[in-house]
Amino acid sequence: MMPAGRGQKIAAVALAVAGAAALLLHARAWQFVCDDAYISFRYAWNLAEHGALEYNLGERVEGYTNFSWVVVLALGTCLGALPEVLAPWLTQLGALAGAAATVVLVRALRGASAWSAADLIPAFLLAAAPEYVVWAHGGLETSWAAALTIAAMAATASGRWRAAGVATALAGLTRPDAVLPIGVFCNVFHRTCSGRQARGLPSTREAAIAAALAGGPLLVHLLWRWTYYGEWLPNTWAIKQHGRLLRDTFGSAYVTTWASALRLVWLAPLVLLLRARHAPLVLPIAAVLGYAWSVGGDFMAYGRFLIVATALTAGLVGWLLVEAGERVLGPRGPAAATCVGLALAAVLGVMSRERLMIDRATPTGWIDGRWEGVTAMDRFARERVAAGTWFKNVPEDTTISVGAAGALPYASKCGRSTCTAWSTAGRARSRCGRRRRRGRGIS
Repeated sequence: MMPAGRGQKIAAVALAVAGAAALLLHARAWQFVCDDAYISFRYAWNLAEHGALEYNLGERVEGYTNFSWVVVLALGTCLGALPEVLAPWLTQLGALAGAAATVVLVRALRGASAWSAADLIPAFLLAAAPEYVVWAHGGLETSWAAALTIAAMAATASGRWRAAGVATALAGLTRPDAVLPIGVFCNVFHRTCSGRQARGLPSTREAAIAAALAGGPLLVHLLWRWTYYGEWLPNTWAIKQHGRLLRDTFGSAYVTTWASALRLVWLAPLVLLLRARHAPLVLPIAAVLGYAWSVGGDFMAYGRFLIVATALTAGLVGWLLVEAGERVLGPRGPAAATCVGLALAAVLGVMSRERLMIDRATPTGWIDGRWEGVTAMDRFARERVAAGTWFKNVPEDTTISVGAAGALPYASKCGRSTCTAWSTAGRARSRCGRRRRRGRGIS
C-alpha cells in the first residue's frame, strides 16, 4: 500500500503535468504574432547584425520598453534563431514559468509544507483564462515580464532575498512598470508577515545586498540609457503620458472589461474571507489595475497590461478556496477546494471557446467596438510581413506610409543600409533612401 504522503505528491505531479499541457494546448488556439512585437524584432535584428540598438541605423531613439527582451532576441539572432521564430517559443515558456511562480508564491504566503493538489488551483485557473494564455503568444515580452515579477514576489515570500533582488532587476529590465507591483508587495509583505515569517525577515546586511542586486542593474541601465540615447526615460513613455486623457473612457473600460471577462462577480462571496494576511496579493492587484487605468489601458484585447493582476487574482482565489474548504470541512477541505477550483477552470474554459469564436469572427475591426482581437492582430501583422518582403525590391528613394511601425519595416530589412522608419501614436513612415528621421516606437 502506497503511503498517503507519497500518493499526494504523485497526484500533485500528475496534475501539474496536466495543467502545463492544458495551458499550452489552450494557448495554441490563440496563436498569433502582433505588429508591435516586430518593433522589438527590428531593434534586436539591428543589434545582432550591426551592433546598434537602434530602429533606424544612425538614429539613437529608444522606441521599445523591454530592454532585456530585445537583448535576448538579439542573442538568439546571433545564434541563428530569428526573432519571429524564437519569440513564440520563449513566450510559451514564460507563461509556464509565470503559472509556476504563482503557485510557489501562494504556497509561501499560506505557509504550506507538503505539496498537494490544492496548491495547483491557481495554475488551472490561469490555464483556462484567455487573459493569461493569450500572452503565451504574440511575440511580446508580456509573459516573461509577468513571470519575473511574480518570481520576485515568490522569492521574497520564501525568504530568498538575493534571488528576489535578481528577479526584481530582471523584471524591471524587461518592463519598467514591473517594479510597481513588486514594490507594493514587498512593502505590504514586510508589514503584514508575522510569526515564523517575521522571524525569517532579512538582516540589515542581507536586505542591503538584496537591494543592491535589485537596484544596481536598474541604475546601470538608467545611466546607460542617458549615455546612449540622451534620455532618462524610454521614448515610449510619451505615449503613456498622453494616455492620461483616456482614463475615464478607455482606461475605466479596460479594467471593467478585464473584471467582467474573468467573471469576478461570481467570486464576490470570497471577499467575505479576506483578511490582512491576504493584503500582499490584494494590494499589488490594485496597483496594477490603477496603473493600467492611469495610462488609458491598451488597444489590445485580453488585458495585456493586467497579466500580473490576472495571475495574482488566480492565486488569491486558490488561497481563499483552500481556506474556505478547511474552515468548513477540516482536513478534507483542500480536496474539496481542488474540485471547486477545477470546476471553475472548466467553466472558464467553456466560456473561453465562446470568446475564441467571437474573436475568429472579427478578422478586422474591433471587438465590442474598442479592442483589437487576436485574429485581427495576426492578420494585420501577416499582411504587413508580406508587404514588407515585397518592398525589399523597390528603389531606394521610394517612400511608403504604413499604419504601424512593426512588421512591414522589419520584413523589408531595409535597416541594413539606409532605410529609416518612424512612428508617432501608431503612425509610421518608412523611407528607403538617405534621409533620416527621428524614430519612435509604441509598447
